[in-house]
Amino acid sequence: MAFYTSSESSSSTDSSVTETFTPVLRISTQSLNAKYNPFFTTKKPNYLFPIRSDISQWCEQYENFEFSETETLAVKTMRLKSTQYVFDNREVEFILNVPYHPNLLRVYEMFIDPTLGTVNIVMECMYTSLHSYIDQAKTEVDCFSPEENASYLSLPQIRSILRQLLQAIKHTHEHGYVHRDIKPANILLAPREKYYKGCPGVTPYPDLISFQDDEMVLKLADYGVSKQSTEEYIENPYTVGTIPYMPPEILCHSHTHGTEVDIWSFGCIIYDLVFGERLFKCKDETATVSGMLEVLGSPVQYGRSSTFLGMEEPEPAFGYWKDSKELIIQTGVNPYKFNTKSMSSVDELFYGSPLFEEPDFHLLVKVFNSCLMWDPKRRGTAEELLQMPFFNN
Repeated sequence: MAFYTSSESSSSTDSSVTETFTPVLRISTQSLNAKYNPFFTTKKPNYLFPIRSDISQWCEQYENFEFSETETLAVKTMRLKSTQYVFDNREVEFILNVPYHPNLLRVYEMFIDPTLGTVNIVMECMYTSLHSYIDQAKTEVDCFSPEENASYLSLPQIRSILRQLLQAIKHTHEHGYVHRDIKPANILLAPREKYYKGCPGVTPYPDLISFQDDEMVLKLADYGVSKQSTEEYIENPYTVGTIPYMPPEILCHSHTHGTEVDIWSFGCIIYDLVFGERLFKCKDETATVSGMLEVLGSPVQYGRSSTFLGMEEPEPAFGYWKDSKELIIQTGVNPYKFNTKSMSSVDELFYGSPLFEEPDFHLLVKVFNSCLMWDPKRRGTAEELLQMPFFNN
């Protein structure tokens, strides 16, 4: 049986926080702790709080069916400077304040290990990440159709993944939080027939957009750098999120940002799903800002009005951004070296895709365009994106 496991440093701004994921068999609370932590014997752990009370009976009975049968869970461990400050941890705060949603990774309980000074988050176990899922799709196409211009994922697969991810983002934003690190590695997947085994005809959440033909069940995970959407940003912007998915307002050191940062990351994932690679491939902030200007064009209006020489000047494809000149220059990049991009440049980004000629593909391009507007205030909200024709066709 395949498990989602990883061991990596957190992207949290607190360098003292380290995180690991471990799949364990849950026979009892004591054996769970003893298996994961050899320093525990039969002593009951010091719980922060019990199983989440807002998980419905339907979830308890049917969700994650296969791993429920084997009683397999994932335990995420965070080592903190001091466990007395556990409620200051952003991931703990997010879990306590954002209610459960079918597209957020379900948390069963959290407890402190006083011996090691760690906080343990007990979660449902998933099969893979979106990052691995895309890599596997690329490998299969490259092995079996090397000479064909084949798509890694079909348009229905892409629509299903994006719809579920948007529902998770919408729920997070509606409860006053911004994720800030949405990337394929933080998006977990499980095959639907295994996740909902035994109840294929049941629609668990009729108030949500739910399609029985979704191939994979998606869960957004890792809330270690999340923040309240109204919270003033005073941290070092270099350490928040993952560079290829960071929006320009963070890369350019703006001290104000909100839910729009997640929408930008969502737009970058659209490109990942279509081409199987990142839109912005640089590993440092300055090079990524230059890459954005190269791909999306300059957001600086160069002091001209919308009319030039008596003619109406068309707005660039990804719009102007009033605050961009000063912010971009302070990163060491000269925005005047880059031209603006016309609307046709949006289609040009996707010309090489095998999906380009499909009837609904231009609707996906419109979603992408709405997500990657330079000006954060002009990006679509999660609610607005879900209402776009691509998700309702």
